[in-house]
Amino acid sequence: MKHFEKIAHSFLVLGFLVGLLAIFKVRYDTSGQFWVILALALFYLIWGFIYHSVKGDLARKLILEYLLIALICAVAAFGVFAS
Repeated sequence: MKHFEKIAHSFLVLGFLVGLLAIFKVRYDTSGQFWVILALALFYLIWGFIYHSVKGDLARKLILEYLLIALICAVAAFGVFAS
């Protein structure tokens, strides 16, 4: 299981690095940055569901936690880029 965790977390870090590069690439387009951040939040949400599902410890509390974090990111992005 340790090997799985290393691969899973490496995939998460790689996904966030790709997201950071995408934000940098669209740095002059606030709409593009907003969509990249929403995509990152969705990626994090899906990654968390799959990760805990494979580990066998996916619970309602974890689902709520991942949903809440993704929602906070989406609301913060909207607050920053809507103005």
